[in-house]
Amino acid sequence: MVEASKAQLDRGAHMFGSLNDVAVMLAERLVNDIPCAEKIAYATTGSEATAYSMRLARAFTGRSKILKFEGAYHGNHDYAIVSTFPKETGNYPQGTPDSYGQPEATVSTMLVCPYNDLATLRKIVAEHHADIAAIFAEPVQRIIPAEPEFLHGIREICDEYDILFIMDEVVTGFRLCYGGAQQWYDVKPDLSTHGKVVGGGGPLSCIAGRADAPISTARCTVTRWPRPQPWRCSTSSASRASMTV
Repeated sequence: MVEASKAQLDRGAHMFGSLNDVAVMLAERLVNDIPCAEKIAYATTGSEATAYSMRLARAFTGRSKILKFEGAYHGNHDYAIVSTFPKETGNYPQGTPDSYGQPEATVSTMLVCPYNDLATLRKIVAEHHADIAAIFAEPVQRIIPAEPEFLHGIREICDEYDILFIMDEVVTGFRLCYGGAQQWYDVKPDLSTHGKVVGGGGPLSCIAGRADAPISTARCTVTRWPRPQPWRCSTSSASRASMTV
């Protein structure tokens, strides 16, 4: 790993998010290995990947809210740290902020549901589906594995209400088994997020997903063809040194 990274550093430490040969080769490998992947977008950290995927879901659906599960950790950005460490439970789907300095505006766009509870999930989605862009789920939430029917139930609910299913595989991807939780549970999300494992432990992450999702876009202006295109760019997200290992 050290020698491979050093060889790439001689070609330049940063690509500033620009496309390069190693990025293309790794993307081809990831599309082949991640079950839901029809295309790939790179980021630098797992938190970046989850934040970008939420933005993408909102742009793709035109809806503003994301449903997550109580106790789930999806990174350290303001949308993710909602009801990750709640002092009280039960006031679903209202979430609680996990940190001082979080604006209420971000917390109000997140809905919260108890994990492994399909009945409550169906009830919340039935009431709020017109506002929900995506359901965001970890297949193993800390030390709690998803019940097999739970992930399949999420897939069915998302299909019924035209909601994106985002599977956070930052922890489980290439670890639970080579194809991640998608292969282990035999369920395919619309998008999945993956962390530093895709860069051999280096500063790299990715979003994988279906072909019609605008995950590869990096634009400074808002465009609306063929769908609204979200901004996504990261200085170190195409570093050859991380992608080579």
